[in-house]
Amino acid sequence: SNVALYRVSPLIVTLSSSNDSAGRTEQQSKDEASVTINGETLYYATLEEAFSAAGGKTATITMLKNAECINYAGVPFCVDSGESDITLKMNGKILSGLGKEGCGAITVKAGSLAIQGPGTIMRGLSCESNAQRIAVENVTFDLNSCDYGIWVNSSNPVILDNVQVCQKAHKGAVYINNSGASVTINNMSVLEYGRCDVYFRGNTLKINGGTFDKISVTSNNTGGITPVSQVLGEGCIYRNNEDKTWVTSDLSNTYEISNVTVEKIPLTINPAAEATPWYYNSAEHSLQMNAQPTTTGNEITYEWYDGDKKLECTSDTYTVPKTMPIGSYTYTCKATCDGYTLSHDFTFTVEECKHEGVEITFNSNGFGNCPKCNATVYQPAVETTDKYDIDDDSMKENVYEISNAGQLYWFAGLVNGTLDGVEQNTLANAILTANITV
Repeated sequence: SNVALYRVSPLIVTLSSSNDSAGRTEQQSKDEASVTINGETLYYATLEEAFSAAGGKTATITMLKNAECINYAGVPFCVDSGESDITLKMNGKILSGLGKEGCGAITVKAGSLAIQGPGTIMRGLSCESNAQRIAVENVTFDLNSCDYGIWVNSSNPVILDNVQVCQKAHKGAVYINNSGASVTINNMSVLEYGRCDVYFRGNTLKINGGTFDKISVTSNNTGGITPVSQVLGEGCIYRNNEDKTWVTSDLSNTYEISNVTVEKIPLTINPAAEATPWYYNSAEHSLQMNAQPTTTGNEITYEWYDGDKKLECTSDTYTVPKTMPIGSYTYTCKATCDGYTLSHDFTFTVEECKHEGVEITFNSNGFGNCPKCNATVYQPAVETTDKYDIDDDSMKENVYEISNAGQLYWFAGLVNGTLDGVEQNTLANAILTANITV
């Protein structure tokens, strides 16, 4: 007869929760979540019960309704078993409430957790020291001025993919506080500035995309990464949010950068050229940038230079003429896409081929090709010393026998001094040993 009415409501909630905690095979309208383990799905009245049922197992929790944390003293949405490998499918729902003091509507003390959106988490996510792999995809965190958004104190991998953060976090939207932490941010946007978007004092942080008001790397972190240049993912660069210019300055001693977007470099290059030396007058040769835009359809422009002299070429490939004079050269190509420029120096050498050290096969007309330079080579005329008396002095002279067109051209080169590597002989004698058609 003396029951205090203020005790009745909490008592009813407690009794109701205990009756439903085992899960049901059929869904009821009040159920907040389901848990699937080994192909069997059970339904639970509260998300807290679903987390409890999934603990220590490989399980998938699917949110059926918006859920609110009403546990003021503890951490209701918690993964605390090292055997846990839980996937939380938010199914477009909202997870709200107090959560852990300072941060974390969801706390991972041990085990692995993958959170798959779309969905919204109020306050944030806490990854403690024994947490294993954490992956968050396509989720919005509404921080509501808590201390931290995503708090990482684990040395195991944390992957944030397409994460959006709303409202201020007093100490950091992503706060990485373990010297062994390994965090990858594939895409992230912060809509309202707090103290810092990403605060890092861990081992490995790679940002592959996102928009940030401030990224800060503590100068005394023990993981070996200090400058903000080293937290960029492969092929990424900072871009100023205001004027959209690319940040190309040296950041090797910079620990903080503000108001930037992390984007993929807008083009890639794979320069290629034939091995040198090249031989004069042998063939044309190509210098290729092989540039490709990161985003299909974006235009790339080209400029080619010989030192400070701009060359007449605006394409990906520069053709070196076969008559390029003998010498050493360095040509530079600058490829530009979306205001960002990549350049490459092509160094090549043009030499005179002596046709030495190769075997040349001549056809019946006395012409052949050098295997090294592909130039047309004339068959040398055959020199004799004891067959012909040219001047009727009863003595045999040195006489070249010519039996085809190639030998005729070779002899002309001998007399005119145009044969590579052969000394001119203006007094050379020759005799035709066959009819020749030129």
